[in-house]
Amino acid sequence: MYCFQMETIQFQVNWLLYSQHLIFLELVPSNPNISDAIIAAFFGAFIFLLLATIVAIGILIYYRDHVIIRRNTPIISIIVLVGIASILIGSICRSIGAYHWSCLIDLFMVSTLGSLVVAGIIAKNYRIYKIFRNKSATALVIKDSQLFIIIGAIFLY
Repeated sequence: MYCFQMETIQFQVNWLLYSQHLIFLELVPSNPNISDAIIAAFFGAFIFLLLATIVAIGILIYYRDHVIIRRNTPIISIIVLVGIASILIGSICRSIGAYHWSCLIDLFMVSTLGSLVVAGIIAKNYRIYKIFRNKSATALVIKDSQLFIIIGAIFLY
């Protein structure tokens, strides 16, 4: 049984090893209070939202040739969802505790990969802006490669 400090909450980790494999890991607060319940609720919500994001990415990949999904630019939508998933992973690391590794993961996931959300939304808004700004009656084609240049520029900035 090991004890470690996690944001002023004492947790006990009970390990049960069977044939050199980790079978069971249990986190039990030694002094449960309302903040423990709030942290557990946020942790559960982040896990649920992360799973919903992964399911949405799977649906976009599976139906990428469908007419409605194809018009939505599925690759950029997947980039935005990967950015959302990285923000959720960073939030999960933040809710685990204030350790050196969790702070580094949080910093990388939220600030670096989280910029994919903003970049994807700006790229889609740029496409909409160009289409509605077109005063002629001709169809305006903005290729995905042009949008990837915008996403890359924002991501590298």
